[in-house]
Amino acid sequence: MRIETAMNALELALDYPACADILTVEFSGGEPLLNFKLIRDFIPRANKMAETKGKKLSFSIQTNGTLFNDENIIFLKDNNVDIGISIDGTADVHDKNRVFPNGTGSNAIIVANISKLRQHGITPSLLAVVSSAEQYDSVVQFANENSIKEIRTNLVTKAGRAEGKDEYTVDYEALADKYIKVCQDILEGKLQVNDATLTFFLWNLILNQPHMCFRSPCGAGKNQVSVTSDGNLYPCQGWRNIHDKPLGNVNELKSLKETLDFSERVNGLRKHNVRCLEICQECECKAFCGVCPREIYTETGSLNQRIGVCSFQRKVFSELMWLFVEYEDQIKEYLLGAYA
Repeated sequence: MRIETAMNALELALDYPACADILTVEFSGGEPLLNFKLIRDFIPRANKMAETKGKKLSFSIQTNGTLFNDENIIFLKDNNVDIGISIDGTADVHDKNRVFPNGTGSNAIIVANISKLRQHGITPSLLAVVSSAEQYDSVVQFANENSIKEIRTNLVTKAGRAEGKDEYTVDYEALADKYIKVCQDILEGKLQVNDATLTFFLWNLILNQPHMCFRSPCGAGKNQVSVTSDGNLYPCQGWRNIHDKPLGNVNELKSLKETLDFSERVNGLRKHNVRCLEICQECECKAFCGVCPREIYTETGSLNQRIGVCSFQRKVFSELMWLFVEYEDQIKEYLLGAYA
């Protein structure tokens, strides 16, 4: 990405009428640290632009964790950039999915770089793509072994390298059982970790779906947008990742609001409400549900179908309701502590 493209994207977002007072900019990829020069040049210019418009910025980066060095670590720390590392579990699991071009796994260098981050006073969070109960165990084990307190887990989607591969077929029943067991262990103090995904599920049971990716309608094209390296605009990273038709290009657009308001895709997402969809009416968990519409579209070519993740969330929410009976005080303490 060129700096001009990044600044054009930021200006469109800052000029959006409903822009938050504090706008979060996330660097992702691909691998964002391959273009560290852009990040280094962008952040000070971005802060100045935001200040002139009466806004503030927060920054985060989602990285594969292999390219850290003293220079970029010090810069990210000095500019208060939250660091998330993508990792899929312990070495035996992670190195099957995330390899270098020569076929070697990346786990060892990530572990070394986590240690390097800690030497600079930084503890990153982890983001894992999960395809089985056993793998979820592996992610939790890695977090414990490396004293990582903050993780987030996303279920694998049949897109990209996972498309059509049997090894990424998910047993949603077993995975739901594992999520509940991990949640119970956290509440009983057996695990000193916060899984943000579990946290969002618990919040959905007591509030009106507070997180933009776990609500219906979701936050795509409303609370977030995603921009590719060449400036193409998408409602969110998920729609970008499946190469959906772009909404436009930030190097050519005059108004983000008009672009979103006149987009057929965005308007379809704004109307996608499980409380209103006929296919969801018999589900007792529809008030809590946050199944990603992009995942539904990827698997079915429509926004109005059921997919495997529906059964996963249905079981998770049904079991979490019972946990409230036994662990009400612990759940309150956990939820408040997760955002303390």
